[in-house]
Parts: sequence; C-alpha cells; structure tokens
Amino acid sequence: MLKTLSKRALGVALVIVIAGVSVLFYCAFFPPLEFKIIIAVSSPLLVKGVTFYELAYSVSYTNRGVFDLTISGEIQTKIEGIREVDARAIGEKTISQPRFLLRVGETSSWVISVGVYETEFTPRNSLKIRLEAIAFLKINGMERTLTANYQFTGP
Repeated sequence: MLKTLSKRALGVALVIVIAGVSVLFYCAFFPPLEFKIIIAVSSPLLVKGVTFYELAYSVSYTNRGVFDLTISGEIQTKIEGIREVDARAIGEKTISQPRFLLRVGETSSWVISVGVYETEFTPRNSLKIRLEAIAFLKINGMERTLTANYQFTGP
C-alpha cells in the first residue's frame, strides 16, 4: 500500500512539473502581449483654402508575460468610413517600427500618422470611421501577427 501511495505521489509530482514546464515554454514562444489602439484623432488641416483631415492613432503594447520581450516589425492600417480613394491611399501605408525592449509589466505606446483625407463635413454629416491596425511582429525572434480595432466619429 505504501508503495502504491508513493507511486501515485510521484505521478502527481511528475504531472505538476510537466505542466509547469509547458506553461514556461508556452510563455516563451507565445508571450501574452496585449496590443490595442488607445485613441484615434482626425484633425483639420487647411491647405490652399481646402480643408483636409489628418488621421493619427496611438497603439500600445503591454507585456503581460514572464519574460522581457524584444519586439520589431511593421504596422499596417486598414480603414473604413471615408472615401474609397483616401482609404486605399492610407491602407497602402505600412509603418516600420524600430526594435525595442519591453520589460515584464511595461507598456509602450506609439503614435502613427496615417495620412490625410478629404470629406464634405458638416456638423450633421459626421463619419463613423473604423480603424484596424495589423502588427506583423518579431517577438524574441518568433513571428506573430496581432490585430487591434477602434471605431470613432470624426469629420
């Protein structure tokens, strides 16, 4: 009976060790990185008597894992709600990010200016703009794709 009990205890301990190692490997290869759009703004820009709107947004990365992360990559913007020609021009932009270190528990924010668009804005004619940021990243040498969405009303 004592032998059976010690074999069971050894089996339980082995399962706990394997589970712990699996969690560490998972966190190393798929770190819990939170990616989101914090805010988006559309500000007026007067050019030769014509009002355009400059669109910019801010993204943040938060390291929720157990390891420091080295991050680099590109962010692509997709947009809906403005004229198709402007959305296409903005959507063709891909912004490269420099390589940076994100320590455990830290947040890093980036402001991205995506371009200008033209609209026939009146106070009654506000636009519902939907942004999608797609980050193609290398995190500690491993490739990952993260997506964030944001919707706002703008001119």
